[in-house]
Amino acid sequence: MKSITENAQKLPVMAEADVAVLGGGVAGRAAAVTAARAGAKTVLVERFGFCGGLATGGLVYYYWVMDDGRGHNVVRGLSTEILRRLAGMGALWVHPAWRGRTKVSERAGIRNAPRFDPEAMKLLADRMLRESKVKVLYHAFAGSPVVRGGRIRAVPIEAKSGRKALVARVFVDATGDADLAARCGVPCVARQRETMTAWFRAAGTALKARGDLPHFLRDLPLIETGQHGEPKGTARPAFNPLTSAGLTEWEMAAREMIFRKIDRIKRKLGGEVSVVSAPTHPNVRKGRRIVGAYQLGRKDNLKEFGDSIGRLGNWMVKGEVYQIPYRCLVAPRIANLLVPGRAISTTDDGWDVTRIISGCVLTGEACGAAAALAAKKRIPVQRADPARIRKLIGS
Repeated sequence: MKSITENAQKLPVMAEADVAVLGGGVAGRAAAVTAARAGAKTVLVERFGFCGGLATGGLVYYYWVMDDGRGHNVVRGLSTEILRRLAGMGALWVHPAWRGRTKVSERAGIRNAPRFDPEAMKLLADRMLRESKVKVLYHAFAGSPVVRGGRIRAVPIEAKSGRKALVARVFVDATGDADLAARCGVPCVARQRETMTAWFRAAGTALKARGDLPHFLRDLPLIETGQHGEPKGTARPAFNPLTSAGLTEWEMAAREMIFRKIDRIKRKLGGEVSVVSAPTHPNVRKGRRIVGAYQLGRKDNLKEFGDSIGRLGNWMVKGEVYQIPYRCLVAPRIANLLVPGRAISTTDDGWDVTRIISGCVLTGEACGAAAALAAKKRIPVQRADPARIRKLIGS
């Protein structure tokens, strides 16, 4: 491949923070809010014009999962606040078995995976960030970090106003695919083929109202391209989630898939139906994860860890509950880098367990708390106290 040499230049410093969060998905938003609430001067950089990642731009509107599959909620912390506030906005639907003071026996086997309005989730993210006094920069992209002596000194930020440097004591890589960590030379596992699916919102006479769903779900249902009437034997294409070419392939294919889906619904149900909104965020479930001091896997079901930052139920298997070790969030070789969300250190089977929204929020807020503690005490993130982290996030 041919190459060119960039001109050397001095970058103006756009901000000096205690904690810099790169990526505003559900994990990044949780990290930024938690760090700021803990007293850290916090900056959040996001490439889109809103926070939430797949939960908002991807229209993946299920808050998977809060429970253990046996009728008990196991996820604590920021997720409970997010769901409470969405409910107050009239933007949340909870299964009847999980409303009020129902008995555990009545909830057992029914997963507590509330459904929410993605647009309301965007607004709530903005509100929480403003309330916490996080400095937010939308429509901005992080470049390759400046690393010296095993620490990130700065990260170049590309934006409309030009290229500037973001300086911080601690960085949180909430890009979803460990982009920053990989550029720092942190060991990673990459998955270069993802099956294509896409959620979209539709409306029309062909779509009948169902059950006690609220307006945002009843009259404007969210549909996934792989659901309901997919012809037998249909092969879903795949794409590389770690390249611009692969993401471009997803964008073009997703639109084709959505309109083919609309045509099938019309033929099957009759009447009119049209697309109201399509995803603006590629549906990447697993792209790249770090390889940390510990890799959490299905072998760790019900295992206790001294450095646990909280618990998470397995959305696929009832009764499986996992404590998440703090070690899984710490990027090796770099003294001031943490990685939350779907890019934490896991085995292949553990990746599927931890990548869900509740898991991303839990690991995000843990990274935010740890980053604030490390920045305040001026210590490597490896030395942050898990007990103090648990206390800060209420897990």
